[in-house]
Amino acid sequence: MKLITTEQASQILNVSPRTVSIWLKEEILPGFKIGAGKQAEWRIDEETLYKFILSRANKTQKALNEEQDSTTTQIDSEPINGDLDKEDTQEEVKKNG
Repeated sequence: MKLITTEQASQILNVSPRTVSIWLKEEILPGFKIGAGKQAEWRIDEETLYKFILSRANKTQKALNEEQDSTTTQIDSEPINGDLDKEDTQEEVKKNG
């Protein structure tokens, strides 16, 4: 097990050390304190950090996929010129002159 500091984790995550500390305090990111009182410092298991990254990436990817599926469904439900019946086409010709 390799332990890393909040500073190191922040560089890997591309966020501020303060953000990492907040995530640790709110138990969003797993970690533990070494030391006592005001001298205690957070440490994060490097492997746990990479699992955290993957779990977040998977949630983000799932949300993006759902958004893309929603957009695709809306596009698929809209008629394309070839899908118009003869009456609709004649009405379009009249409108467009």
